[in-house]
Amino acid sequence: MDRAHIEQVMQQAVGLHQAGHPEQAEPLYRSVLNALPNQPDILHLLGLSLAQQGKHGQALKFFERALKAGPRPDLLSNMGTTLRALKRIPEAVRAYEKALAIDPNFVDALYNLGGTYGELVRLQEAIELLKRAVQLAPDHALALKELAVVLALVWRMDEALGCARRAVELRPGDPAVQRGLALIFQDLGRSEEAVAALDLALKVDPSYADGYASRAASLMALHRLALAERDIDKALSLDPGHVQAHLARAQLLSRSVRYTEAVDEFRRVLELKPANFIAQFNLITTLDLAPNTTFEDHAKECRRWYERHARHLAKAAQPHKNLRDPARRLRIGYVSADFRNHSAATVFRPVIRAHDHGNFEVFLYSGVKQPDEQTREFQARSDHWLSILGMTDEAFVARVREDRIDILVDLSAFTDGSRLMAFAMKPAPIQVTAWGYAVSTGLPAMDYHFADPVAVPMQARQHYTEKIVDLPCLVAYDPPSSAPAEATEPSRSAGFVTYGCLNRAEKMSESTLELWAQVLKARPDSRLLLKAYDFNDPDQRERIRSSLGTRGVDSSRLVFLGGSSQAEHLGALAKVDVVLDPTPHTGGVSTCDALWMGVPVVTLLGNSLPSRLSGAILSALGLSEWIAKTPEEYVDIAVRLGEDEARRASLRRELRPLMRASALVDAERYCRAVEAAYRKMWTDYCGREAGGRAA
Repeated sequence: MDRAHIEQVMQQAVGLHQAGHPEQAEPLYRSVLNALPNQPDILHLLGLSLAQQGKHGQALKFFERALKAGPRPDLLSNMGTTLRALKRIPEAVRAYEKALAIDPNFVDALYNLGGTYGELVRLQEAIELLKRAVQLAPDHALALKELAVVLALVWRMDEALGCARRAVELRPGDPAVQRGLALIFQDLGRSEEAVAALDLALKVDPSYADGYASRAASLMALHRLALAERDIDKALSLDPGHVQAHLARAQLLSRSVRYTEAVDEFRRVLELKPANFIAQFNLITTLDLAPNTTFEDHAKECRRWYERHARHLAKAAQPHKNLRDPARRLRIGYVSADFRNHSAATVFRPVIRAHDHGNFEVFLYSGVKQPDEQTREFQARSDHWLSILGMTDEAFVARVREDRIDILVDLSAFTDGSRLMAFAMKPAPIQVTAWGYAVSTGLPAMDYHFADPVAVPMQARQHYTEKIVDLPCLVAYDPPSSAPAEATEPSRSAGFVTYGCLNRAEKMSESTLELWAQVLKARPDSRLLLKAYDFNDPDQRERIRSSLGTRGVDSSRLVFLGGSSQAEHLGALAKVDVVLDPTPHTGGVSTCDALWMGVPVVTLLGNSLPSRLSGAILSALGLSEWIAKTPEEYVDIAVRLGEDEARRASLRRELRPLMRASALVDAERYCRAVEAAYRKMWTDYCGREAGGRAA
């Protein structure tokens, strides 16, 4: 092939490639390469055409050959994208970084590395790189879209929405850009708008698997589960290994109370993409609800989360300069997205209210997205209040160090608004996880974990990375001011016993329904009242009816109540004689609410912390007689309580005074125990060498 012919074939290949036909360009590039075997531009273009066809392994070989002629930013950036597609993420990052070392303003490398950092939850770095890309190329729609998604992760929603809208203006017909806008709408809870944006994306490209997977998530938020399942199936028919579609399927299975299958699907996602942060978080919380989960199971996944997502952050830890005086006033920082009207706040609000401010200076770091009257009360109870919404983990760590916090307390762990990545950087000398979510964090940088001997028995403590510190009870309880007075025993007027449960429908697993069916069949004159916001959804009501129906319980014996005000919610307990706790994820605040209203609670003690919450509460009140160790005991206790009207009537009068006299409700007593624990932690720290861990 002479030079003129080579140039002619090359022009034809490039023309086809630029027109969006890499599969037609490929054989032409190969023919030119036969004539010029080591020409780096041809090797690069051939590799690029293969990558665009999804032949990433082949593409990489040609990129590597091209690289022998010398590094170039465009080649390294394309090589990084191919490595990313092959799930070789560390190598992809190095390739992008090498490209930027050659040309710090190479936009494609800035965009690609920024997107990769976003997936790795290295958000500060992602934002900086993507902002540089947009500054250099203001009309780079894909960089704007990626920046919008990352800004949303730190809840800088005004900026995120602005970037997403600008990207759509620039490329209205680009499905990926429409999807970026949809993701912002979804984060904002504007699911109908998210679906509309994805409808447009899929109209442009009916084979866009990402669009179907994302629309499925939005449809789930709108409780349109059948339509969501259809979209998931479509995405997986287009791409059987589609990570987001498998993630959506796992979430759908969880929503459908098929937890064992959901856990398997989350693990499938992590096989496909080990760096998927959301899948790892959701796997951990889904284990709360899956049957037969143990302390060890939780611990393994929490450690795996740390290894995959947070180990690299340990290098950011620096020596602490806090004055080592065991007797001085201590600075305590609490971190939560739930300083608001939320069940989680119920169990840590008593501590915030009762703190001795003479000995403890209280800092509240709030990730609340929608402040309410409870937020304002928390703010008033603190010595220092800071909204950290929109603040990256790195900026938050810097602020904690600037505030010279002595003990930093995590109140969220693996729940919404988590700041575990910041805790991994060890911003405070002592770090504690407490109350918000009680499994181990898996973080070596987390020193202590508040619990009690029932919630975390001695044999389970080997699975915690933290040192367990026992309090008088696992949680404190702040009785709602809206709680009505205890009602008379309802069976007297109804003429039959009403069992009840006011937990979320997702806790009503098949194992739970099996237990309940046995109780109801043993008391054929009884009824079952179920109340939760979830029961506004007819599909959830039908699930329970169908499951109990197959077990011989007629639907006429079931009463469903939906969402209501807190006062009405508590008032519904006036209609309940005995509360049946779900399993394996028991009640927590709901158990305290029932007891406060004078209603006994029957629970089954399991081998994971979520399955022992009610057991810990009942034990703290000396009510261990209602804690079953086997399913047979659970049924027996429930039936006996259902038969003993006199006992139930006395409990209506006795339970509230019993709770008032306990550390569970006595906030002063409970908080003094917490403060004593803080003081001991600090005294021990002062007696150790700088940088030591808890003994």
